[in-house]
Parts: sequence; structure tokens; C-alpha cells
Amino acid sequence: MISLIFIGALLYAAPTSAATQNISAPGLYALAADIVGNDATANTGTITINASNITLDLNGHTVSQGSGISANVHGIECTAGVHDVVIKNGIIRDVSGNGIRINDGCANITLDNLTIIDCASGHILASGSGVSEITGLIIQHCSFTETGTSIPDMLITLTQCNSVLLDEIVIQDISAQSDTLSALLINDCSGIRITNCIINGISVGSFAGITISSSVNTALVNCAVQNSQANNDSCIGYVIQNGSNGTALTGCTAHDLNATTSATECAGFTCDDTTGCTFSQCSVRSIIATAPNAIAYGFKITDSNRVVQRQCTASYVQTTNSATNAYGIFWLNVSFCALIESICDSTQAIAQGFGMLTTNVSESELNGNQFLNTVGGTLRRGLRVVNATRCLFARNIAFRNGTNGTEQIEGLPSGTTDFNTATGNISSIGSPWTNLRAF
Repeated sequence: MISLIFIGALLYAAPTSAATQNISAPGLYALAADIVGNDATANTGTITINASNITLDLNGHTVSQGSGISANVHGIECTAGVHDVVIKNGIIRDVSGNGIRINDGCANITLDNLTIIDCASGHILASGSGVSEITGLIIQHCSFTETGTSIPDMLITLTQCNSVLLDEIVIQDISAQSDTLSALLINDCSGIRITNCIINGISVGSFAGITISSSVNTALVNCAVQNSQANNDSCIGYVIQNGSNGTALTGCTAHDLNATTSATECAGFTCDDTTGCTFSQCSVRSIIATAPNAIAYGFKITDSNRVVQRQCTASYVQTTNSATNAYGIFWLNVSFCALIESICDSTQAIAQGFGMLTTNVSESELNGNQFLNTVGGTLRRGLRVVNATRCLFARNIAFRNGTNGTEQIEGLPSGTTDFNTATGNISSIGSPWTNLRAF
């Protein structure tokens, strides 16, 4: 039995309590000591919140499960439908389930100033349902890490949530050489805003930093995925996929990412099967694939339309082994897209290196961009255009990409009249490009 003392609306737990706790009445609850829920049963929480209008202040203490007991025990669980709950100021660690689980229909849940460590199923799981979404979730000033060699597939998972803010989130220092990790997964959600998120120092088998899947109107601002590598599969900073329409990324960065396994890829940003995605002032640096037959991408945009990249930078996208290609920016099967005032600098490959490669592109625009210092062993181009129709190229710069004009820009018709020196840097293939200016 646990010893509880109520003082007004305050609940104090006896030191190192050996029992779980259920909070079933509104009020302010604060811990006076650590809690180890050694009597927890599967699919419950060491602390379970069954009521609305609750503030739970961990007061600097730790909530954990203890060893050798039930599987799938959560640190703190909010049961279905509770609302106006605050959980703050403490540590959750070493549970067999999720650090915090928020069930369907919950609303106005705030998680503030928490550290979550070594939770076997994941650190935060907010899982709504088709008829009962989770709304008004705030996760702020929280950090997450794993110290073991076996980790969950996802640390933070939001499914069927609406109107969510994540601010000042840090996920860092995780090493599990053969495991798969998607650090932050947003799936089947809407109206998500993620600001000032840092994912740093990850070394796992397969890695994705932030994944937005089947979700609409997601905004990411000033986020960074950095200093991480994948040892068995791909390493990708940001994944936008499966109809995540209206995703907007502003001031986001991906740098010092590395994929070390053959026939994999390393990418800063990928966008697939999505409409209306925008990248503003986003940058990648030092995106490296080091194994044979691997590929490095700064930005990879495929099977999408109405994607805009404005004032973005891809620098030092590299491969370092045989039969490996590198692309600062890669567009495949896109339409109504725009690349505006962006820079691809120092794309370097052992095999084929392209500052930008576009293939099967229609009704799109490249305006005011720079493609510089491309290196390729078997083929190199500052800009290469393949199978494109009804597109506009204006004021683009390509130089120091080789020794002849074709290596600067390939796939555009000759005949620019703005600068006499430009015509020697553009090859003619007779494609239906119009309104071309290049210098």
C-alpha cells in the first residue's frame, strides 16, 4: 500500500513508493519523492490520470516502473477523454511501455519541462481515433534520450491529433547500432506546429529525424537535425510523404548526416507524393554517403506538385566511394514547382555529381539560382535537365562545374541574348523551353 497525504489539493507520495497511483479528482498534485510502480500491470500507468482539470507537478522527482514486472507499463497515462491536464517538472524513465501515453479524445494536455529516458515502447505516444482526435496538445521544454543498445522504433509519435504545438524539444545522444529510429513521427494529423526542435547525436541502424506522413498543414520552424548517422540503412533528416499537403518548413537545417551502408541513401530533406509543400530558407550541409552504390541528396522531391523552395542552400552533399552519386537538389516527376534564389555549392561524387538534376518536370520555374563547384568522376553537371516541358528558367548561374559548357548547364536550348558569355555554357537539345535567361 502507498502512503498518501492530502493537504488541500496537494498529493504527496511517500519516498520510493512501491505502488501505482490513480488520480481521479480535479486539483493540483505534487510529488514529494520518486515513485517506482512495482505493482503496475500491463497497459496501465505508474501514474494514471482519470480526471480532467489536473495539474501534476513531478517537483523534480522521477517516475519509473521498476524491473522484472509487467510489460507495456507506461510512466504516466491520460485515459481517454480527459482534458485540461498539465504534467510538468520531472523525469520519467525505465518503463516497459511509453513514458507518457495520451489516449483518444483527450484535449488541452500540456507536457512541460520533462526529461524522458529509456522507455521501451517510446517516450510520448498520443494516439487519437478517427472519431475522437486528440486536440490542443502542447509539448514544450522537454528532452529525450536512450542510454541502452536497444531502443524503440519511435520516440515521439502523434497519430490522429489536431492543433498541436511542440516547442524547444531536444532529442539527443542515442546509439543503437542496428536498430531503426524515427525520432519524431507525425501521422494522420492536422494543424501541427513544431518550433525550435533539435535532434542531435544519433547513431543507429536506420534513421529519420522528423517524419510527416499523411498529415496536412504542418509547420516546422527553426528545427535542426544534425550530427547523426545510419549504419545499416538510410539516414534522412526530414521526411515529408503520403499526401502531407500544405507542409511548410522555415529556417530548418540538416547537417553532418552520414549513411555508411551500401546501396542506401543519405538525404537532408525528402518530399514524396505531396502537394503544396514549401521550403523557405532551409539548408543542408555535409550530407555524406560513404559506402559503395549509395546516394546522397540535399533535397529530394519526387512525385509531387506545387512544391516551392525559396532561398534554400545545399552545400557539401557528397559521396566518397565507388559507383556513388550525389545531388544537391533532385526533382523527379514534379509539376508546378519552383526553385527561387537558392544555391547548390560543392556537390561532390565519385561517380555522377549534379548540383541539380530535374527529370520529368513540367510547368515549373527555376529563377535566380546558383549551381557551383560540382565534382563528378564519371559525369558532372551544375544543372542537368531531362524530359521537361513548359518550364521557365531565368537568371540562373552555373560555373566552376567542369571545363566545358555542357558541364555547366545541360538540357536547355541555346540562344540567350541577355549576356553574350552565357551561350557557351548552355547546350541545345531542342526542347520546348521558353523565356530563358542565363548568365
